[in-house]
Amino acid sequence: MNELITIAIIIGFMALGYLFIYPKAKSVTGLRWMDGLLGLATILTVGAIYFTSDPEFNLVFFKTNWFVFTLVLIVILEMPLWYFYMKAHPHQGTIAQLYGMASNPKSKKVAKNIDVVMNDTKWDGIRTARAQRLLVVLGVVSLIATPTLFWFEDYIKSGIGILGVIPIFLIWWLLRISVRLVADAPDEYLDEFQVRQRDRTYLHSFRILAGVVTALALTLMIVTISSDYQSVGNVDYYNFALTFGQVNAVIWSILGSTILIPNMVLAWNQSKRKG
Repeated sequence: MNELITIAIIIGFMALGYLFIYPKAKSVTGLRWMDGLLGLATILTVGAIYFTSDPEFNLVFFKTNWFVFTLVLIVILEMPLWYFYMKAHPHQGTIAQLYGMASNPKSKKVAKNIDVVMNDTKWDGIRTARAQRLLVVLGVVSLIATPTLFWFEDYIKSGIGILGVIPIFLIWWLLRISVRLVADAPDEYLDEFQVRQRDRTYLHSFRILAGVVTALALTLMIVTISSDYQSVGNVDYYNFALTFGQVNAVIWSILGSTILIPNMVLAWNQSKRKG
């Protein structure tokens, strides 16, 4: 019953957004803000109902709390809706522009922001070889410390893991300024050398991320093989006991790597050339 109530709330907010709110957006930026605020309103509404009682929710393969259940359902339900909505409203931009993967050619603000970062000198202190290497080291430390905090937060103090998320985004922002947005800027704002530099960066980043995901997959396989199971017919069932913090540790191992690694690789390569 709790699952059905939550699904009804999510669908209700989505209907409100797609039918009445999103069509009024006049830019990609406005659409982002509307979607973010509506998603937050959905989570707050579900939280207001279940925050104190905190019942278990059945998410097909495992049981979780109201927050994870709501977040996963929002992502699953919105993916196809976003696709068809953006196809039906091309004047509001493309999906790539919506998520920052491509610029809006008509956006003077995008061009101005990139031009400012490309030519500014006030942040030159974090563009030296030594500073860039230090940022990369701090990024590696944060990618280890954040999942570790989440993994043990239930045994230390509930909620302490979120403290590790703040440095990830701070280091990500400093790295982007340090490399002058080369890892994120669209092609039209980069010269030929910067485009080649960015493309090599993402090739190396992919290899590193593939290694991280492979390590997590091998760990899961080893844990599964070494765990007890129950056989029902021809199906083997495993029971894994994970806390909410430990689930977050796995999530931020992947999400943190995705956020930081491209700019870390670019900063490290730039520091080697400067050195």
